[in-house]
Amino acid sequence: VMGVLIGQSIGRWGNFFNSEAFGLPTFSFLKLYIPMEKRPLEFAVFDYFHPTFLYESLLNFILLIALIVVIIKIRNYEKQKGIICNCGYIFFSYITFYSVIRLFTEQLRLDSVLNFGNIPLAQIVSFIGIIVGLIGLMLIGKNKSPD
Repeated sequence: VMGVLIGQSIGRWGNFFNSEAFGLPTFSFLKLYIPMEKRPLEFAVFDYFHPTFLYESLLNFILLIALIVVIIKIRNYEKQKGIICNCGYIFFSYITFYSVIRLFTEQLRLDSVLNFGNIPLAQIVSFIGIIVGLIGLMLIGKNKSPD
């Protein structure tokens, strides 16, 4: 999971170099200039767009740090109690929180490839990921033996 998050954080920067995976037009201080030839026709009059690649990259990095902190706390708990951690917590936490990140960034993006009606496929998959992640966390918590 840690390697995947590092890869996702770094990999999103390819979207920056290719001027792709950007969001809606914006006038905020955090904005990305998109060359005219890369802009959708209906947004040709706008120069600056939400840098959704940056949002996802930073949020993935924050999730990586958060999961590392959780792992450290779990390891300390293991040492105190003399037990072995169920690492499914980390996996299902990643699935849940990455899906939340993706749900957020997809709302801003302009280049969703597959849509069902007005809903991007990535948002549907993210919603399913949240449900699967939460169910996984509940099942792991339910199967944990009491202290």
